[in-house]
Amino acid sequence: MTHPAATSGHTSGAERPGRPPRWRILYERMATLRDSELLPYEEMANLLDLDLANTSHYQVTLASARKAADQLRVDGKKVCRLVRGHGYQVADPGQAIELARRHQTRAVAEIHAGHTTIETIDRGKLDVTTARLVEAMAIGFARQHHMMRQLDVRQSRLETAMDALTATTHGTATRVEAAENGLTELTHRVNELAKTIGQPPVTPPSFLPPATGS
Repeated sequence: MTHPAATSGHTSGAERPGRPPRWRILYERMATLRDSELLPYEEMANLLDLDLANTSHYQVTLASARKAADQLRVDGKKVCRLVRGHGYQVADPGQAIELARRHQTRAVAEIHAGHTTIETIDRGKLDVTTARLVEAMAIGFARQHHMMRQLDVRQSRLETAMDALTATTHGTATRVEAAENGLTELTHRVNELAKTIGQPPVTPPSFLPPATGS
């Protein structure tokens, strides 16, 4: 890919005076994306006047996209997920939930690592003030880890209950659909018989609630 920026002497990837920061340019574009829409790296590079074939330009594009996506999540309440080798895509609710789970898992791991790290310190070798500081940090980490574990257990229970409810609802809907199909077939046969004896046709009842007017 050859871009005008590569032949105009602008090959360093540095910000150009008088223009918004590159991440802001991508932020504005990402904010216009619809659900599941992808913003490819090629379009990002064009917006930034960069050439993806240039290694430094490629890294600048990636860094700008990461910052734009992070800022959009905070300010714009929109999650753009990384699609490796392609660009950034607006996450649907299921994808956003999965990303949130990954963040939670990493957070639990980081808190556990901090706790185990602080516990390696031999407080007997410290002065009183430093020993108290280490003890306070250890207690803080322990409490955070306990709270995160409790939250994880509660979330798992909630997800299990939601899965069970979804399965029950789906099973009920399937049974209702099968019953309606069977009733429709039976009504068809009755109507065929009614024709032969000169009787009016019948209409099958519906299992669905009546529609309400707007």
